[in-house]
Amino acid sequence: MELQTGDVAIVTGAASGIGRALAEALGRCGVHVVLTDRDAPALDAARDAVLAAGGSASVAALDVTDAGAVARVVADTEERHGRVDLVAANAGVPGHPARLWETPLEDWRWVVDVNLWGVVHLLHAAVPGMVARDRGHVLVTGSIASWSAGAAMAPYAATKHALLGLAESLHRDLAGSGSAVGVTVLCPGAVATAFNARNHWPDRLGPRPPARDDAVAAATSDMLARGITGGADPSVAADAALAAVRDGLFVASSDPAWIAHAARTRVAVAEGAEPPLRRHVPQ
Repeated sequence: MELQTGDVAIVTGAASGIGRALAEALGRCGVHVVLTDRDAPALDAARDAVLAAGGSASVAALDVTDAGAVARVVADTEERHGRVDLVAANAGVPGHPARLWETPLEDWRWVVDVNLWGVVHLLHAAVPGMVARDRGHVLVTGSIASWSAGAAMAPYAATKHALLGLAESLHRDLAGSGSAVGVTVLCPGAVATAFNARNHWPDRLGPRPPARDDAVAAATSDMLARGITGGADPSVAADAALAAVRDGLFVASSDPAWIAHAARTRVAVAEGAEPPLRRHVPQ
């Protein structure tokens, strides 16, 4: 879909990282961006950055696990602007590194509620309007973990795998219905973003589970830290995503070699190989 001046987009998780970079890139395209996030102060700063770059933006504090609140943001946007042309379901949390059987159920609920249900809530509210207008695009932020699961991050891997399946099913639903609405899954490689939403632990789940102090959890935490410090700028992932939206591509990545390598590994596993113990980065 070719983005046009005056188009309207909703971006979740827009206060930082890839979400903020997406908002800024959309603003530069002349799109009015509705930035949403739980972090209200950071959200205001992200909006100001879009405005400073000459874009048009508004904000809505939003917890994507609240289906009613998500529906209200979509309805308010449609009422104010007449339509929603693009939704970027970007909000996500990593969870706390631990072996699957040592991961508290509360951590599972947190990650599934945000990473999966948050996307379902947004698409359930926004896609009908797009279908009715027969124009629009859905952009879902997946991960390399949509293709290859690392150790000590089972909830994250499960939800990111689920998003790939969700997006493919949605693509088939739309195409089979003759709809012009498109779908893209962004599966970035390592990105230099503070992807650690520990401050957003929901009170409804009780006390935050303590971080585990063992070698597996430490190794995963170290991997995440190295990805943050050595990864690409979030703008690289945002540019890749919007290029894919423009070209009608189903998968976008800031590092396509990662995805291709993970896909080849999946083929080997399907042919009888065991999943490798370490997820190697392609050279």
